[in-house]
Amino acid sequence: MVKIEEIQILFTDNKEIYCPGDDVTGTVSFHVVKPTKVYEIAVVMYGWCETRWTVGSGDDEKVYKGKEEYCLERISLWGDGRQETNVAEGIYQKPFRFRLPYECPSSFKSKRGNVLYIVQFSCNFPGLLSSDKRSGKEIQVRDPVDVTETAELQHGQLQIKDEHTEKDCFFGGRTTFQVDLTLDKSTYAPGDFIHVNGQVFNGCNTHSEFSLVLIQQVTYFGRRKGIFTSGNVKSKDKRIVVSSWKAPKLLAQERKRLQNEATILIPSNTPSSIGLRNCTLIDLEYHLDVQIVGVRGLCPPILKLKRLPVVISNGRCSGNAGVNADIGVSLSTVEVNLPALPHLTTAEAPPPSYDEVVVSRDFQTTAPTVANNSQYYDWSQKAFTYS
Repeated sequence: MVKIEEIQILFTDNKEIYCPGDDVTGTVSFHVVKPTKVYEIAVVMYGWCETRWTVGSGDDEKVYKGKEEYCLERISLWGDGRQETNVAEGIYQKPFRFRLPYECPSSFKSKRGNVLYIVQFSCNFPGLLSSDKRSGKEIQVRDPVDVTETAELQHGQLQIKDEHTEKDCFFGGRTTFQVDLTLDKSTYAPGDFIHVNGQVFNGCNTHSEFSLVLIQQVTYFGRRKGIFTSGNVKSKDKRIVVSSWKAPKLLAQERKRLQNEATILIPSNTPSSIGLRNCTLIDLEYHLDVQIVGVRGLCPPILKLKRLPVVISNGRCSGNAGVNADIGVSLSTVEVNLPALPHLTTAEAPPPSYDEVVVSRDFQTTAPTVANNSQYYDWSQKAFTYS
């Protein structure tokens, strides 16, 4: 029989996006259907990164994994995890407050690796046949670096200057493609256009197509564990086309000039290449590829010229503006298998009933003094004084 139901986690002001160092506050409510015994009822905030990919198949398949944790905090509402505690029937609502680490990476989701943060309700029941009750809600963490105000990220304009000479496959002789372009800046934010100045020369005897392609390159790191393995760190690269821009066709022997040309529009959900700088298992970079595509097979089909690195940041951190990872962060209720949680060091008596602490007008709370900014208000039971 279900003993606890209607579990709901609500964040203060319905906040969805947090920055490193922010307080994550809110309430958890739940309905105890009938008086029951528990080992512990707790609220947990957990942040971690996991990577996983396979190489080969069948008997030759090799699995590489990586995992690191950024935060694991728990607020115990009832019990100590070791002794049984009685919980009366009723509807309960409890506040919680956690603090994110100041140097945690941004949220990120992909097929081979994720950086996730959740706040989870957890209830441990006694008995061999009893199953624990868990329900969590995911939060999104975003790096607050603003490239428009950070001097070390401002490198000025970037230049793409390259030349490629190829044998003309139809008319004979040699053809030359020349690119001499300057980007308006080196750091961008989602929603920005990449503006370009300069010129492109098509030395082919037929028309060609010129395009710019923004590439996202993700590198995952992990180890293969086993008795007969070295355990050395391996990496896996994945390239994704974020966006592209195609110029009008270049006629034979045409030199096209570009003046403050708005080319690639960076999508609003593009993850920051700066946001994962504190993650050791996932590396995220962006490059701008210059491509010239030959027409009808008269020239080389695709010429990839100079690759130019660019930086993308999510800008200032705001409470509810949605910027997701490459596949999107789902801000929904999720079931997650948490690692074994540490037990409290001392046992504590069960708190008063719901009617006594919530309905009574004599209910008062006192909290420990906050010594400095690195500490925060402890909303756990042992921080309260009931009268």
